Formats: sequence, structure tokens, C-alpha cells
Amino acid sequence: IHQQRAPHLIIGERIPPQIFVRAADARPYEIQDMLPSDTRFKLLFFVGYLTDERVRELDALSGKMRDPSCFLQKYGYPIEGTAQSMFSIITIMSGDKEDVEFTRVPALFRPHWSNVLLDDMDTTRKLGGGAYKRFGIDPSTVTLVIIRPDGYVGMIAPVSALEDVGSYFAAFMIPRKAVLDTEQS
Repeated sequence: IHQQRAPHLIIGERIPPQIFVRAADARPYEIQDMLPSDTRFKLLFFVGYLTDERVRELDALSGKMRDPSCFLQKYGYPIEGTAQSMFSIITIMSGDKEDVEFTRVPALFRPHWSNVLLDDMDTTRKLGGGAYKRFGIDPSTVTLVIIRPDGYVGMIAPVSALEDVGSYFAAFMIPRKAVLDTEQS
């Protein structure tokens, strides 16, 4: 439904190899190494350029995603370190590593310092950069790419379509509250 948000990432296929630079230490990482086939969905938030306006937009989005009706909470994202999560959040920014301050990214989108990446070139090895263009993602918007636990692209959506993302997960997942109620019975 939102394939046009990342026309070169094909739903049902693996994300192509791409080098990103970890924002905290400028170390290059292959995206495939960040997406192990495990039990979690990887939520890749392509947030574009980290302007003041974008930080405010991400703060507002963080508030929406903390709402109990949001897919992230319904299916068990631990806000206060409560339990193992079904989701792993990875944030990918656009920009130059000398100009980006990754700590400006709201906490929800940087659950660990190693999960914030930058679409920039590693100057030592001349690797990486150009992922937004390669994937067809507009860096002036925020795009969510969902990677399934088996490593395949499951869905692509603008963050303005969280209801569509919720419908995607509702098709095959049981809300955490329903699971907890069943366990207590």
C-alpha cells in the first residue's frame, strides 16, 4: 500500500546490503549485520535530516507510539525495561557525521546508542553513503520500514500511517494484554 515510500526496497524480499555509519562512533556497519533472523521485528525509522523541526516531529511521534492503542504498545514494546520486546528499533539519519548529534534523537528512537545509524560514507574505508537515494526514500520525510524476524521486508509506511502499521500487525499478532489475560486465567 505504501511501497512508493521506498520503491527500491521490495516487500517480500531482503533489504539489499548497505553500509551505514554508526552515529555514536562513526564506525561502518553493514545493515544485514543489524538484522539477525531472530524473533523480533526490526523497525527501521528513516528519519532524514535531523533539523529542529524533525526533532519536534519525532518527539510527537514518540508520544503517539507510547499510547497503549499504538501497535508498539499493543504487541509488547517494553517502555520501562519490563520484558523482552517483539520489536527492535533502528533509526537511520541523513547527513554528515561531523554535523549530526545523535543524542537529539528522542529516546524511543535510540533504545541503545548502537541503534542509531547515519547514511554517510566512512572516510577511512570509503564505504557507505547514498542509501536514501538507492532505496528511493525521501530524506525530507520519515519512513518506517518493517523487517520481519526472517529478515525480509514486511511493510513500508510513512509514520503518518500508524493505523496501517497497526492493521499489518493485527493480521497475525495477538495483543499483549490478551496474552496476559489468557495466562492469568
